[in-house]
Formats: sequence, C-alpha cells, structure tokens
Amino acid sequence: MGTPTSPHKVTADDVLKWLSDPGLNEEEKAYLAYHRARLAFLLNLVAEQVATLEKKGSGAVRILDVGPHFLTAALRYQYGRQIVLNTLGRANERLAPQEVVDRHFEFDLNDAQSSFRWLPGEPHDLIVMGEVIEHVYTSPRLVLSFLRTFLRDNGVLIIQTPNAVSLAKRLKMALGRQPYEMIRETRENPGHFREYTADELKRLCQNVSLRCERVSYTDYWPSPWILKRIAAVCPPLRSGVTVIARNMST
Repeated sequence: MGTPTSPHKVTADDVLKWLSDPGLNEEEKAYLAYHRARLAFLLNLVAEQVATLEKKGSGAVRILDVGPHFLTAALRYQYGRQIVLNTLGRANERLAPQEVVDRHFEFDLNDAQSSFRWLPGEPHDLIVMGEVIEHVYTSPRLVLSFLRTFLRDNGVLIIQTPNAVSLAKRLKMALGRQPYEMIRETRENPGHFREYTADELKRLCQNVSLRCERVSYTDYWPSPWILKRIAAVCPPLRSGVTVIARNMST
C-alpha cells in the first residue's frame, strides 16, 4: 500500500497505477480496466465527504466499504492511515487483504431480511455501497435499514449502481432484446438480481429515514460514442447512477 496522496482529483489512470498488480488474474485485470473511471468518480465523491468531515475536526473519519473489493484498496492507498477503513460483506483477501482493512464485519446482505441475524451496528461517518445493491436479492429497503444501523446521525451513505433505464437498455428493449443479463450459476458472483432507477433509490432512502441530497448520472463505462453524445444532453439516459443520502435519525 502507498502513502497518503496529495488532495487532487483522482483520474482513471491513477486508479490503474494504484491497483495494477502482476498478481491479478485476467478476469481481475479486465474488471479493473472496465471500471477504472467508475472507481475514480466514486473516489472523488468520497474525497468531498472526507474533506468536509476533516474540517469539522472530529477525529479520524470512519468509512465503511460495503462489499470489499478494488475500492477498499484504493481508499487505503489514497488516505493511508489517516482514516479508519472498515468493510462489511464477504471477506476478500485477494483484492482487500487484511492489512488494508482496520476491521471487517462478515455478513451476507441477503440475511438482512431476518432482523435477528443483523450484526450490532457501529457508527460510521460514511458508508460506501459501490455496485453492490444490484447483486442482492433481499428487499433493498431491508438492506438499507440494516446499513443505517452502521451510520451515525447525520452520516452519509453513497450508493452507486447501474442505471436500470439507461439509453442502451432502452434501445435493446425497443429492438426486442433482453437488456438484463441472466442470473449466473455461481454463488460467488450470481450477477445482477435487480437494477434500479434513481427515483426508486430516492424513495427507498426516504423510506428508511435517509434524506437524498444528490443524484448523479454518469457514463463511466465504455460505450458507443453516439450513445454518449445523446446521453450527454439527457443525463437520466446515462449508464450509471449515484445517490448521496444523509441519515436523519433524529
């Protein structure tokens, strides 16, 4: 792991530089190349929140990364030990090894449907759920209710997920093609069970006392230039959506 970097806008090239490793397999290398711009976008959103929190001078910022993966390692590289970085989900020793994480909470988010299985929550300033919610088959309201127990009052939750009604998906459907992939036959990565619109995410947040403060539509994945040109003038047609919501428990 590296040392804390200077406060500059993270680029896709930064992400590749930080996370590229000869030990990555071909699937991991392909994932990193495909998602590098998305990860940079998310890291910059996190940086905004960290900067705001540090100005308040309330000690080390506590971040919970849901679904330990490349983002976990990137956060540690970016901030070094100036933050407390915890993870929740299934441990991922390959991409988010133990030395990167301060504490890991082992929990299958699908178990959120049974409140007696919930782990005791611990307050965090920021929870990041990047490209996770679409992989969970349990009701997202229950998942968000569970995650909220790990968020301090006035803390922030960032949800990043594919846009269920992007232009590319609308065009596929108009041509009679299925825009959503088949559920895969593997427990480790079954794929997407359900994708969401921004309005759905906003309503889900409101239902669990999380106030939606910002919605961003972004094209960070590779796609034909003509689709990007059209989506550039109509943001809700872009491929990705990110919601920032604040815990309003009191």
